[in-house]
Amino acid sequence: MRAALGLLVAAALAGFGVSGNAAPLPASTAPAIQLSPDGETIYLVGELSEGSFLKFDAALLDAPKVRRVYLASIGGLTIEGRLIAALVRKRRLDTYVEYYCASACTQVFVAGRERVIGKDAQLGFHQAVVVDKDGQAKRVRRATDRRLSPMLVFGINGNDTLRLAYEQAGIDPAFVARVLEQPHSDMWIPAPAELQAARVITRQSVRPEIALPPGGYSHAGLQDMLGRRVLWAQTAKSSPDLYREAVSQTWLWANSGVALNTAIESSRSDLIKKLSPRLLTASDAQLDRLLIFHARIGREERESDYPLCAASALGAEQPVNPRKAAVTDEEDRLIAGIIASAPSTVAPSRDQAINNFGSEVMPAVAKAYRRGDADDSKGGCRYTYRIYESIAALPAERRIKAYRAMLALPKFLIG
Repeated sequence: MRAALGLLVAAALAGFGVSGNAAPLPASTAPAIQLSPDGETIYLVGELSEGSFLKFDAALLDAPKVRRVYLASIGGLTIEGRLIAALVRKRRLDTYVEYYCASACTQVFVAGRERVIGKDAQLGFHQAVVVDKDGQAKRVRRATDRRLSPMLVFGINGNDTLRLAYEQAGIDPAFVARVLEQPHSDMWIPAPAELQAARVITRQSVRPEIALPPGGYSHAGLQDMLGRRVLWAQTAKSSPDLYREAVSQTWLWANSGVALNTAIESSRSDLIKKLSPRLLTASDAQLDRLLIFHARIGREERESDYPLCAASALGAEQPVNPRKAAVTDEEDRLIAGIIASAPSTVAPSRDQAINNFGSEVMPAVAKAYRRGDADDSKGGCRYTYRIYESIAALPAERRIKAYRAMLALPKFLIG
């Protein structure tokens, strides 16, 4: 029951922009694989999907001068990462990350002879999970003590694949053990000093050492663009550190094969999660306006079969959805108004929030739940909107108490 409740409430919070993880993202397109003009660098940008190895192999066959691999990827299929890593080791190539390399991408990175990261680069680690045909995480097959040959490719689980990749690279066993215990929903991004000490990287560069692939985004350009949006602009005034962090995260993802709009949406979701303590001190009137807004959107979505719950691909920009843009803008204005004003009340204590959640929110959660809601992201999205409708339907003296309790307990409920 605790695990199920965590999934359901996580889904509810995700609809508000609050997520229990660092962006479990929808399925992506294949990565862009191309050679630099001088033929010495092969660029791999985007998610490692089915067929990535074959494309990488074909590119290498026509590139006798290649000596390094430029990686920018949120991860993907461990089997594709392992096969690409084998080619990197065979050709004794160096690996380089200027922006972001996470999950299955790290297998390829650690296969490099020299392994270099840029001054702002991030390497992300977590355990592998089994996914369904739609790319949704289903379960974890834990790493074993099985002795593996580097020649063995199929018939092993993803976490044994990760373990073998890190062991072949000579990475500190304690570091490997932590990666294999790191929940898939919570990406671990070690500091450069930790990466160096664990022998994950050979060094960190102080300036870019490789020409960037075409189609990238500058940090300054993204900061200028996001700073013109109401929520981002107000965050820059009220919480400048959070604003800079969110811009940097968008910049890293947008240059790692994630479509710009998706990168912005994911960073915005994480930003609102980090702003949630400020929402707890909003006035009843401010929270009521926010809740009524969500309930209205929920009703409109229910009447039109939840079009806003459709998943979007990571790798290619999608046409702007006018309704989605309008909903986001209205929500941003309501949240910006809250963080721009002085706190009006004291946030509920943990015990108060737990008690209020049990008495006020749980009946609404149970009322809104339907079989299949937790099966995929669209089901969770629909459930989110129904929770808002259910809470908004409570008597006036109870609904804000319930809403504030739900906002107060994301970590308790998701953990």
